[in-house]
Amino acid sequence: MIGSGSPGGRVRPKADGQLLLGHDPFATGGRRGKAGTAARIVAMPMFSALQTLPDVPRWARNAARLAVLTPLPSSLWRLPMAWGWMMGFGPEAKRTLHVPGWGSLYIVGLTVFSEVFAFLTLGLVQSWGEVWPRWMPGLRGRPVPVPAAVIPALVGAGLVMVYSMGLIHNMFVNPDPDAPHGISVVVLNLCYAPIILWGPLLMAVTVHYWRRRRQT
Repeated sequence: MIGSGSPGGRVRPKADGQLLLGHDPFATGGRRGKAGTAARIVAMPMFSALQTLPDVPRWARNAARLAVLTPLPSSLWRLPMAWGWMMGFGPEAKRTLHVPGWGSLYIVGLTVFSEVFAFLTLGLVQSWGEVWPRWMPGLRGRPVPVPAAVIPALVGAGLVMVYSMGLIHNMFVNPDPDAPHGISVVVLNLCYAPIILWGPLLMAVTVHYWRRRRQT
């Protein structure tokens, strides 16, 4: 149903379970106005907001998906520590982390936060990163301002790259003497190594998002 939007460009629910995404309410003359986003008319079934937008190139789609996966190995490695399985670390580390105990909440919370933050990368290549989804009261159907997506993503990418530099230093330059040894440290490094790619991937997808939203 491409091209069946209303003149005002509002987003309205349809009886057949579809959303009609029209032009930006602030757009004039085929250009975005205050929201600074591209004017378009798109009809999509519910939940298709999780699909990659058609004007996103394959490399950006793959980079976003890969960015989502980069913290997963380290998250899976970290979780057993919440239950007191120290993954090669000694009793002193267990006492320092207070696991099992309140330190378990920190480990689980850090894992959830990193995975949610990584998942947000998909918004840079999917429609919910351009138009607020239906489950956002007061915002649903409105265009997502470009700075609201770009600034947090750039800051996040920068922080991840700084963390990655410390990670590389600990892996190869000055390993922690209290770190696991033997096969345990090999598993540790293999699980954390993908994070090194997270920052550059997020940066590349963010720059593409910014350029794509400004050019349309």
